[in-house]
Amino acid sequence: MGQYPRAIRYALIALEHARKSSDPSVLLQRIELVVIIYIYSGNYDLAVSTTRFFYDHIVKEGFSSASAFDLEIKVGWVYLQADQYKEAIPFFQRAFNHLSDSANIPPASIALNASHLATCYLETGYYDSALYFSLYADKLREKHQLYVLDAVLNDIGESWLGLGEPDSARKYYQMSLQLCEDHGLMYFSAISHLQLAKIAELKKNFREAIAHYKNAIFFGKWVVENKALYKDREYNRNYWYYPAQNVSDFQESEGLRVLLKAHQKAYKIYKLISDYQEANNHLEHYIVVQNRISVLDKNREVMELNTRYETERKEQRIHLLEKETELAHNQVSRTRIIFLGISSLLMISLVFVLLYLRQNRLKLAQEKIILQHRFFRSQLNPHFLYNALSGIQNFIVQEDPDNAGIYLARFSQLVRKYS
Repeated sequence: MGQYPRAIRYALIALEHARKSSDPSVLLQRIELVVIIYIYSGNYDLAVSTTRFFYDHIVKEGFSSASAFDLEIKVGWVYLQADQYKEAIPFFQRAFNHLSDSANIPPASIALNASHLATCYLETGYYDSALYFSLYADKLREKHQLYVLDAVLNDIGESWLGLGEPDSARKYYQMSLQLCEDHGLMYFSAISHLQLAKIAELKKNFREAIAHYKNAIFFGKWVVENKALYKDREYNRNYWYYPAQNVSDFQESEGLRVLLKAHQKAYKIYKLISDYQEANNHLEHYIVVQNRISVLDKNREVMELNTRYETERKEQRIHLLEKETELAHNQVSRTRIIFLGISSLLMISLVFVLLYLRQNRLKLAQEKIILQHRFFRSQLNPHFLYNALSGIQNFIVQEDPDNAGIYLARFSQLVRKYS
């Protein structure tokens, strides 16, 4: 419904949950939704930065060739929508590196990737490369009957025109016009008429140019009135070149820009051939269309700002939650540190108590030894010594040298220990 601020609010919540999922496909789907909303709301910088961040951080190991191809082409498409054509080219080129498993990659996707590359090379002025890839896409279109890519013939025409071959360009513009009209590609039919009118102007065939501009106005009006790019409503809704959303104001603005260019060019030609009444008529229509585009652009700017506001509010909420988590973590850390500090202090105190008790025990043992020493010394009085020597003398007199030696040795040890 084009309510981008509400859309992004829910999409960001979904993305936040998806980041916790172990399934990478869920995350990729949510990222794609967020990026599409940014593109439709005009926030191309957010679309690119979001895409780049997740592209750099997604683990691509285990991706199948088809999944890797799909990822590269979608990232390139985001840069293309943001008019960053040089930045888009490497992604589209890398997508081709996964064609070794082309059996699992639809031909329409391969052709579309080539078409995107052609568009990028056209916008950057590399017409040879643009021609190569647009012809490559056209071969796949023709082989697999991909009328979804009929408009790639316009890119071939643009390439030839850039290479200075207007006749070859005209041939492909006419082929594109025929196919687009046959298949109801209304928007691209208008584009083909604009390009054919440009060729007619180069050849100074102003009447033919006017006829093409009028036809471009007819198809452009249909797009504006129906807010659709194609006659087939189902096709208009599901064609993934303009991603899964069917956004009416975007499609209306595309039709209005065709009308703006067609009326402006028709006005200049009528003025050049001095048909001032028709010139004035187209000028009036030009002003009406320009005013309508201005209204849409202002609405788009409001939506862009509101969408950005919702994004910033979500980011601030996430930042606050992260801060709260950090504070809670710090509180837990401080509590843990205090607990460890108290525990350490208790352990140190216990060690000191044990050391003190051990010291006291050693001191008491030492005092006991000293007391024992003093006691035995007090026993070595003259009466004890006289008796001991008399006993030794008695053994000698009795001619008992063995007992005399033993008795004398023990007596000498006692005297040595306590003297």
